[in-house]
Amino acid sequence: MLPYLIHSLRNPDLGEFLQRTLGEQLRQADFAPMIGHAIRILTASGEADLLFERVIEIAIQWVEKNRRQIDTLVSERSRWWIPKAIDRRIADGLVSGTLELLSGLRKPNSEARIKFREALAGIVNELLNSPEQRDRFNAGTKRLLAHSEAQAWLRSVWNELCQAALDDLAQPSSRLRLALEKPVSIVAQALATDEVMQRHIDEAVEHLAQSLIVWRGEIGSFIAEVVRRWDTRTLSDRLELVVGSDLQYIRMNGTIVGACAGCLIFTVAWLFG
Repeated sequence: MLPYLIHSLRNPDLGEFLQRTLGEQLRQADFAPMIGHAIRILTASGEADLLFERVIEIAIQWVEKNRRQIDTLVSERSRWWIPKAIDRRIADGLVSGTLELLSGLRKPNSEARIKFREALAGIVNELLNSPEQRDRFNAGTKRLLAHSEAQAWLRSVWNELCQAALDDLAQPSSRLRLALEKPVSIVAQALATDEVMQRHIDEAVEHLAQSLIVWRGEIGSFIAEVVRRWDTRTLSDRLELVVGSDLQYIRMNGTIVGACAGCLIFTVAWLFG
């Protein structure tokens, strides 16, 4: 099912529909509290510290690997009258300072790590409690969502993620399929015996059904617009895909019924003609 689902999510008509129906709600949403609570939850877990340390380690490796490139960049941007030895010392100082800062951030109880946590806590506090910062953050988010280049970049990232998932699913030993198989099986076994969760799911389905009723006009317009754009070949292919082998029985029954009706009409016409 995943390839069909991913192909459906990449449909440009679906993107236009979501932009038309949800764009205004996203532009009016208050993202600051949501981002603040998300950062607070992520930073409160030990897994977040491990992920942060791993990111810092990758950054250190990248800086060390590209030390020569940094030397070249400093030399290219330096004045012609500055000796090359001074350029190399400046570049070495930049690299050493960056590595020292990153190494400090990697240590859980270092001064740099403590200051980073304090700064992050200050950002969370401002997002949750400062009306000025919340308005500034939301205004920036609205400008980002409305920017054509940002929208194009998001579409490009989404298409690349979808294509990567499709390429992986096409492999016999798909990592995505293996990653989803076990948790789906565990959740299914748990839901089969958990009556409380079953009741919550029933309520969620009812709420979703009510929401779909509210949006039935927009959904109907979207489906009608998509079908209207299909040519005859596309329509027949989609019907073949949905109905499948039942079409063969429909064709055979139509042929037999048509032949019988034709023979009956011919016989009646011949007898009374």
